[in-house]
Amino acid sequence: KYVYDFGDWIDHRLELEAIESPDPEAEYPRQISQSRPRFRYCPICKEQGKKEIATWICIECSDAEQRQVLVCEECLEKFHLEHYADEILY
Repeated sequence: KYVYDFGDWIDHRLELEAIESPDPEAEYPRQISQSRPRFRYCPICKEQGKKEIATWICIECSDAEQRQVLVCEECLEKFHLEHYADEILY
């Protein structure tokens, strides 16, 4: 159980599928698979026909517009330079 934010939590269920002998060539512990990140794209660049991943969220504009305002690095510097922004970690 992962508890966060004053009492909210996420339950994880792990299921043992098999017990096998260790591979002498492998390094342990190891990661077998990982979900791909779901990238969001910069809407300003999208209007111009470019496909740039949004790496910043403009906090000031998000609060003012009551929605997430996501932008790429270039658009952050052009249109949101004086605003408070946080980097998005995918």
